Amino acid sequence: MRNWMKKSLKRKLTIMLIVAFLLPLLSFGYFSYQTASNITEEKTKQSGMNILGQVQTNLEFIVEDIENMSVFIIGRKNIQEYLNNDADDITQLTEVSGFLLDLAESKKYISNITIEPFNPLISPISTLSISQSNLLNITTQEPSYYEDQAKWWSPLYRIQTNSGAENVISLVRPIRSIGKFKRIGMMTISIREEA
Repeated sequence: MRNWMKKSLKRKLTIMLIVAFLLPLLSFGYFSYQTASNITEEKTKQSGMNILGQVQTNLEFIVEDIENMSVFIIGRKNIQEYLNNDADDITQLTEVSGFLLDLAESKKYISNITIEPFNPLISPISTLSISQSNLLNITTQEPSYYEDQAKWWSPLYRIQTNSGAENVISLVRPIRSIGKFKRIGMMTISIREEA
């Protein structure tokens, strides 16, 4: 304290002015930093929530679209006639294949549509040539669950096609004859993982 008193007035004023300016300046800087940090964090959270909401809306749209499409496919007269045949009909096979291919090509998120008849004398129809699929492994783990369902969504699994391997999620649903309501086939609509 004595050393302080011995210093010149000029030094004392300089030190006091520095302290008088620095304290408010540092306080204001800290307050500004905290405010900006809080605003940035809040905007980041809001942006993340907006993105999640948009993803949820897109997923709901895709799921609803695929389920509606599956009902539309099942009810098609030419598909019902093809699956109720006793043997292959090349004309109907070509017509149904073309229809399914057009439908799959119209939606970028659809990887494949497959119809597997229960009658072994009728050829399955697929919009892709699938050489390997892990869907069968999923259904054999809990067969009673999958057999009792009117429709079900698969977990992510891998298929091998002529254009390479890809991961898909599928809606699987039995096809029943409209008149007798007996099972005549199974339909699988696969969605690309990227979607």
